[in-house]
Order: sequence, then C-alpha cells, then structure tokens
Amino acid sequence: MRTETATVSRDLNADQARGSSPKAMTPSASRAAHMRAESQAAELAQMTPRKELKSKLGAALWSISPSGKVQRSADGAKTWEEVRVDDAVTFRVITASDRDVWAGGSGGALYHSSDGCVDWQRVNLESGGSSVTETIVGIRFRDPQHLTITTASGEQWVTEDGGQHWQREA
Repeated sequence: MRTETATVSRDLNADQARGSSPKAMTPSASRAAHMRAESQAAELAQMTPRKELKSKLGAALWSISPSGKVQRSADGAKTWEEVRVDDAVTFRVITASDRDVWAGGSGGALYHSSDGCVDWQRVNLESGGSSVTETIVGIRFRDPQHLTITTASGEQWVTEDGGQHWQREA
C-alpha cells in the first residue's frame, strides 16, 4: 500500500518582516499545487512557505490559513473550511497520511489526529526534562510510527513510536 504524504510550513514572521501579507492562492495555483501533492506519493514533499496547499488525505486537502488556522478542502481546493484544533495556537505546518494528521505551531504546540480530524490530541514533545516551547516549523512523516519535528531554531525531535516518546537529536 502506498502512502501519500506532503508537508508545508508557513513562515508568517518572515512575511511580516518583508512587509508583505500572505495571500490566498488563485484557483489555478491551487490546482497546480494539488497536482504536485498527488504526484509525490510515498515521499515527503517540502513546499515553499507561501504555498497554501498542504497535504492530501483521501479526498481531503489540508492547509494552514494566512491567520494560522488549520483548514481542509473536500472539493479539490475550491472551498476551504476551518478545522478547530486549538484557538490559542498559530499553526505553521501540517502533514497528513491516510487518516493520520499532524499539525504544529506556536509555543511548541503539536497536535495529532488519527481519525481524519474528528478528534485531536495535544502531543507533549519532551525528553529527559527538556521540552519544546518554540514554534514548530517542520514535520517529516516517514510512516505512522516515525516522525521528525523541527523547531524555529532548527532543533529536531524524533519519535519511533507514533509520538509516545521523543528524543532530541544532537
């Protein structure tokens, strides 16, 4: 069985520093991004920070809105609906494979849904008394058990058991 995975991060601070504001994608840009996501089955695909299209999950596409909210489209990016995860978090990255969806953002917030976003659980990124409090800007998803999380400072955390235990990479 092939697993489709794609990841995107959104650098809102960089947009603000450049004096620009994130803009919604045009329908043709959305379709092009969707086609790229479909063609990258079974491998992680990093997209440029200003892209809106995030990840394919069955018929759903996943995105982070310009305001940092999780979004999903069930109609090929024609319309987007907000998926409420945590109103206090500005999300920066989302990745999905099958029914597993991972979203990360401000304050070290990492959320996981194993049921296609019906329920979300906050995942604590900690090991040996150390925990993540920085913004999460990257999620690499090899399979449901193996993930690598990257923070704004470049720190990386890995799990080999689906997020139950984490190890900071030296």
